[in-house]
Amino acid sequence: MIYIKSSLYTIGKSKFLTLLVLSSVLAFSALGQKANILYSSADLNSFKRSNQINKIIYGPLYSTIKVKFTDGSVKKIDKSDIWGYIDTNGDIYRQYNRDFFKIIDQSSLIKYTKTNLHSQGARYPRPLEESFFSRTLDSKIYDDSLKVLSEN
Repeated sequence: MIYIKSSLYTIGKSKFLTLLVLSSVLAFSALGQKANILYSSADLNSFKRSNQINKIIYGPLYSTIKVKFTDGSVKKIDKSDIWGYIDTNGDIYRQYNRDFFKIIDQSSLIKYTKTNLHSQGARYPRPLEESFFSRTLDSKIYDDSLKVLSEN
């Protein structure tokens, strides 16, 4: 652990941030389940794991997602064309403002989590999981549940 910390210090802040962004690119491997692209929230009700997706790869700076199918073909899809996706663990992610939020509760308010990098007083940014809320699966996402409740 000490070696890793000293290595991070010697590579410099800009290189560390570059490595961090590159490592934040998410790839979901098939572990018995297949991932699935959702083009609208209604797809959650009619969803079938039949499109044979092995991996969904995206990064926060990418305007497209890369989808790798079991037959070896690859397709790039613009983020604005999809509503979200289901990963190989069965977790549902909603795309909003070109970013993805994990849905963790669909009861009275929709609750999401998202991990962001924060550097408040720290030498290097650290991941921090934040909560977000919306009234429905298709409404605006807020960082405060009171804003959702006051929404018309």
